[in-house]
Amino acid sequence: EIGNTRAISTAYLYRSRWSGTMPSEIGKWGRAARISFSNSGTSTPGAPRLTGTLPTEYGQLSSLISIRIYDTFGITGTIPTEYGNLNATLDTIKFESNRLS
Repeated sequence: EIGNTRAISTAYLYRSRWSGTMPSEIGKWGRAARISFSNSGTSTPGAPRLTGTLPTEYGQLSSLISIRIYDTFGITGTIPTEYGNLNATLDTIKFESNRLS
């Protein structure tokens, strides 16, 4: 289970074949410093893609320095208010090419 992996500090999922919702369990990664999701090429019919909303649990990542979520056209909704908790450590935030409002 991805939520039991607490020692990971960096997760880059570029052009992944990941589909479905973004895993909320990543919010349990106490040491996570950098998280990036990108589904480049999702305009191809039948290509896997991330869907749903941004998990509120990512707002609990007190060590997070960078969060990048782009080319994820299946992601919708708003940026959760819990992400405001990241102000103390966050130096890079990139939400681009998605359907966030």
